[in-house]
Amino acid sequence: NEFTIESITPNPAGSVFTLLVNNSKNYQVRTNIRIVGTDGKLYKSIGDKYYSKGQTPLEIGISELPIGTYYVMIESDKYKDVQQLKVVR
Repeated sequence: NEFTIESITPNPAGSVFTLLVNNSKNYQVRTNIRIVGTDGKLYKSIGDKYYSKGQTPLEIGISELPIGTYYVMIESDKYKDVQQLKVVR
């Protein structure tokens, strides 16, 4: 895929993790990042942002999330990627 989640570190995570987004397009991609529980509930949304070509690391705080398994989703008009995240304390 041309716009993907490259990695989530650390995983499992405690109170913060780094999401590495990779954009291989020659233009900026507008996307929304969401953290959704296995129950389908939206737990966190990082609003619309533009990502330039290359890799962009994002540090995301999750101390408010209960322990459990979640899905980190990035979505734009043309691209979507999902990876699992485990929250531990």
